[in-house]
Amino acid sequence: METKSIHNILDTQENGQLKGYASIFNIKDADGDIILPGAFDNTQIETCDIQLLLYHDFHKQIGKITLIQEDERGLYIECKLNLGTHYGKMAYDLVKGGVIDGLSIGFDIIKYKKEGALRYIEELRLVEISIVSLPSNPKAKIFYVKSASGVEKVNDIMHDLKAIITQSMPL
Repeated sequence: METKSIHNILDTQENGQLKGYASIFNIKDADGDIILPGAFDNTQIETCDIQLLLYHDFHKQIGKITLIQEDERGLYIECKLNLGTHYGKMAYDLVKGGVIDGLSIGFDIIKYKKEGALRYIEELRLVEISIVSLPSNPKAKIFYVKSASGVEKVNDIMHDLKAIITQSMPL
């Protein structure tokens, strides 16, 4: 099973609901792969068959995918983290705190074309989707995180954290 990751969790809510893109089309990732539009069309995408994991670890099932669909941008998902489990709650806290912001897919390749160092993935079989900290695609990122006090932009949170750390470090 191969994996592909992106920073692209769009939204979390207090009840553990999460929305984002597990894969974005036409972007070269760190492994030199490009997933093409339609790659998921021939895969039977059924939410009950696709596991939601933490770090691609099948021992760390963290919730249930409630919606999965391919659109013009990529593979869009909605899921509900199980906050009653250790790993589900941990994943939620890490995403909410801006520590983890990546989604990644585990899949088997069915059809691809190789051009030089690039591999264009035309068809795959999706196995699982994971929340991860080190995704293959560094260009995709969280747009915002919804908290009890409203929508907070992740970039603003990260900027504030960097400023605090810089100020607290001795020279």
